[in-house]
Amino acid sequence: MRCRQCEYPLWNLPTRACPECGLPFRPSEYEFVPGTVEFCCPHCGQGYFGTSAEGHLRPESFECVACHAWMTMDEAMLRPAPGVDESQTLPIKNPWLSRQRLGFFRAFFSTLGKTLTAPGNLLRVTPPGTAYGAGRGFFFLILAWLLGTTVVGMAAVSLAAGFSGMAMSFAFCGLWANPLVIIAWFIAVLLWGVAAHLILLMTGGAKHGISRTYEALCYGAGPMVMLVMPCIGPFACIWSIVSSTIAFKAAQKVGGGRASLCVVTPPLVVMVLLFVGWMAFVMWVMSTMPAPGGMGSGAVAYTTTPDQQARTLTGELLGLAERNNGAGPTHGLELLDRASVVPQDFATIWPVDIPYFGPTLARFHTMMPQERAETLASAARMINERTVAHRVGDVVLTYHGIADLRAANPGLWIVVICEDPSETMRSIDPIWVGRADGSIIAVPQSGFAAALDAQNLLRAENGLPPLPDPREIDPSQPAERD
Repeated sequence: MRCRQCEYPLWNLPTRACPECGLPFRPSEYEFVPGTVEFCCPHCGQGYFGTSAEGHLRPESFECVACHAWMTMDEAMLRPAPGVDESQTLPIKNPWLSRQRLGFFRAFFSTLGKTLTAPGNLLRVTPPGTAYGAGRGFFFLILAWLLGTTVVGMAAVSLAAGFSGMAMSFAFCGLWANPLVIIAWFIAVLLWGVAAHLILLMTGGAKHGISRTYEALCYGAGPMVMLVMPCIGPFACIWSIVSSTIAFKAAQKVGGGRASLCVVTPPLVVMVLLFVGWMAFVMWVMSTMPAPGGMGSGAVAYTTTPDQQARTLTGELLGLAERNNGAGPTHGLELLDRASVVPQDFATIWPVDIPYFGPTLARFHTMMPQERAETLASAARMINERTVAHRVGDVVLTYHGIADLRAANPGLWIVVICEDPSETMRSIDPIWVGRADGSIIAVPQSGFAAALDAQNLLRAENGLPPLPDPREIDPSQPAERD
């Protein structure tokens, strides 16, 4: 007989309140196995055995044969009868242990209801050391239920929708209740019981053997019947862990904190290890994946190499000129408005957060048509008849002043791939140049000044103003002739 609030034992108490929490109690509120509890006279200690169906005294009040004082059952001090364990005084009301009397299905669903709502009470009325086989049978029945509902569900869908329907049903139901999960749960419970009992032994010893621990875990598995239910299914495992913890507390007669430590710790450790292992695997996979295009200065991963940029943009620029009477675009952003050009073609690193004069390249690439048209118009207003070159990301466009790109001198530069002057932490070396004949050349940083001088001589021969150093041109300020 224990306090209904704090589980404190109430045997041999002359008072009618729990010494631990103060909750009042009366012996008549409890039921016992007939003949297992001794009711002692509060005046002389003379014992009487409860023989009614509830294990109570009959009659409930009478004159004590030893001291002749009048006593009532609710005044008596109670203790287990000699040779009787406390657990043997509780009436056996575990429905699963009364299958022959109640019937199989009634006993199963009644036991299932207790595991869902009151697993502690179920274990409290289950005698230790006598029902592990029954608890194991209840657990196997839960597993059989999961397997059966999965197979039946898949068969029903496959009959209605054919093989493809069966595949979909396996994907849907199998997420929470396919045979692999069921087998894994069975193995997990075996290991879980060993781990929980070891923790119990290390934290103060166990009142009962490991079979009692397994008994709590087997009955605590009741919520797993909902594993096949959409939406509710994912919470079935958590519910089962909580149910097993409450059952373990009652089965091993330990406090709630210790029961939680023993039962919750093993699955929590497994989940943490799985998460850490998964993250380590993801990081390993990412570390083994080579960065596209190799590595640039300062270990910056290049998504598009400068020579690819020069080749792509030179070809796109000349292609546009062919369809535009030889004229290039007003502003380089017009090239990005073409389906074949992407933000990476203007910036050698990703994410493309290099601004061209306000918004970033990546932002431009996701604009709605109306906003994109307004942005292009704004960019075009930056260009005038004095413009010599302008920058978009890592690309400097130098075709301004060339009336017809189709007839231009083959050696004239029209595209230069070099770092933005604000990007002081990296350097593009060599600098790649796209020319009017469609060819591209690489110019080392060390020799770029001489190459620029030679280009300006060629520009002078073709009536074009000199180019400033492309490496010094800012995205927000196009270069203009003097």
